[in-house]
Amino acid sequence: MKLFKNATFYTMEEENKKTNMVLTDKGVIIATGNDCLSYEPNEIVDLNGSYVFPGFTDAHMHLIGYGRKLLANVIKTNDVINEIKNFYNSEDLFVEGYFDSGLTKDDLDVISSDYMIILRHNDYHSFTVNSKVLEKIRFEHKTGILLEEDAKKVLPIWSNYSKELLEKMTNKAILSLYKYGITGVHTDDLSYFNSYQETLGILNEITKEYPFRINMLIHYDVFDEYIANYNIDNKYLKDIQVKLFYDGTISSKTALLKENYKNLNTNGLRMDSEKIFLEKIKKIRDNKHSVAIHTIGDLALSEVTNILIKYKNDNEMIDRIVHASLADMETINKLSKSNIALDIQPLFIESDKEIISENINHNPLIYPFKEYSDHCIILNGSSDAPVENPNPLLGIYHMGISRYESIKAYTVNPGITINDNIGMIKVGYKADFSAFSKDLMTISLEQLKENEVYATIIDEKIVYRNEEE
Repeated sequence: MKLFKNATFYTMEEENKKTNMVLTDKGVIIATGNDCLSYEPNEIVDLNGSYVFPGFTDAHMHLIGYGRKLLANVIKTNDVINEIKNFYNSEDLFVEGYFDSGLTKDDLDVISSDYMIILRHNDYHSFTVNSKVLEKIRFEHKTGILLEEDAKKVLPIWSNYSKELLEKMTNKAILSLYKYGITGVHTDDLSYFNSYQETLGILNEITKEYPFRINMLIHYDVFDEYIANYNIDNKYLKDIQVKLFYDGTISSKTALLKENYKNLNTNGLRMDSEKIFLEKIKKIRDNKHSVAIHTIGDLALSEVTNILIKYKNDNEMIDRIVHASLADMETINKLSKSNIALDIQPLFIESDKEIISENINHNPLIYPFKEYSDHCIILNGSSDAPVENPNPLLGIYHMGISRYESIKAYTVNPGITINDNIGMIKVGYKADFSAFSKDLMTISLEQLKENEVYATIIDEKIVYRNEEE
């Protein structure tokens, strides 16, 4: 038994409910407050006056993809072409973090037409490539700017890594997330790398050395393989909802809107026909699973909400909509009467501001987190890393709702969404804690950006401690 003491513990059972100590055994909370005094712990952990919350979860990200970005060439300035030239070293060049500035294959061919050059757009749905890449994938294209389905032709090249490098990426990602106080993620990784089985094996093995709650979305592309082969027994791994895509992204002008994009005769696209999409939903339901559906445009959100209400979910886990970037009040009212969670990315408010103003003609509700919260819709905080910084305090800073509800989005709500005993400090819940040097509930908004993680605790083990504290 371990006694965690000398801290203020916010239980998150209700607003401002606190306790002064927590007792754990075999990774589970067995007592809080004065009830701890009835036991004789084997170990006492002094948390040095910190402020402790249930372990924070990033509810939508790409764990291995985040690790890849930490190791990758990343565009960091507006002088894109010169940055690419500086990265280039007479070998194939893969670059992340590119905001589409109009470069084409012709621009990249000036740098090299002998080696592949691939720029992955910041929306992670698009690529700009040189002629060598088009030759490699046997695809003719006028500009080399590949969106959605065309972009998928590049993925086998982009994601072709050795197992050792994928392990290194995963390791790098987990160690980085520890420093943000993140104890677990809901991650979409299983269809993007060499194979489903290899990726699953890497995630399974890594947790034997690095405790971390990896809750895995099952991409529909590997759903059949998952049904046939999933047999993992690992307390840190959990299979959760099935990932589907309904529309695209705003920057690629493929998010499905209620009106056309500025200066274009298109309002975006549906990734599947209605017939095919409903067949997928029915198959998932027949196999007793819930869904997580990528949905960005306001028309997409309306249609997906109607589909999920019609095709009821009788499973232990609730359905979820990923992004829900644009909305209208009619859809919000429908969502408020349903049991559907929304995976939101608060940092998109800042990074998408210019993209939305440049591309959208009409006036949908844009990242309406307050309206969602006011209508009691379950909100899960997330980063979509590697798209955004996974620091949850930055997410809380940008969310624009009450501090308690913002913190719930990273603690209580992700646990509800996957039907797991995480996200509260109460008896029977997992002993995962995020300890901070300052009180998240009372410090100013600006101080959130400066707050330091004191310690990250998973399964009652201290996996990270800030040595400077």
